[in-house]
Amino acid sequence: MSWIRIRVRARRALRRAGIAQITQFVWDRGADGMRENPAGMRAVVHGGLRLTALAWGIDLFLAYAAGWREISSLILFQGLWISGITAALLLNVSFLATLDGETKSRLGAANLISLARVCLLPTLSSAILRQRWTEAIVLYVVLALSDVADGIVARRGKGETRLGFILDPIADVLFHLVVFLSLHARGLIGTATSHRRCVEQRD
Repeated sequence: MSWIRIRVRARRALRRAGIAQITQFVWDRGADGMRENPAGMRAVVHGGLRLTALAWGIDLFLAYAAGWREISSLILFQGLWISGITAALLLNVSFLATLDGETKSRLGAANLISLARVCLLPTLSSAILRQRWTEAIVLYVVLALSDVADGIVARRGKGETRLGFILDPIADVLFHLVVFLSLHARGLIGTATSHRRCVEQRD
């Protein structure tokens, strides 16, 4: 079979799987965003890098100061997690605008706080799964307070954006979902084992 036939068959397979359409969609969205708001695209990339540095810094601090072991998988997953969030923002850079439709060239402090809450969810989940309750409680309180802080910062600085309007409720849902699933994975809530523990404690 010639190389040309292989390429033709590969393209047909990609079209059937929809990968070619997805790739074209991603390319078009990225091109539109770069054309409409190049400064906003750069701000999203820089924000993603800063959030990655923040998350990895906290992970390394927990590894050395709090004695966490085997954090390489956490660091890898967190890097992929933040990369996915950054990619989603790049594809929707049009949301980087005020509620009146004025284009913004910066993420803003309020959006960065909301994004930090989402980006640090793997660390919170890891603390719960490792049953490191001191670190888990501290992270939970900090991330919960950040939900209040981003609203205050946005209102005082008049930095309310369409992105923040969408991101804030999504961050809240993800925050509570991760906490619930992590506690469930440890068998502390939502299982027959946890129910038996509660009954035994009452007795």
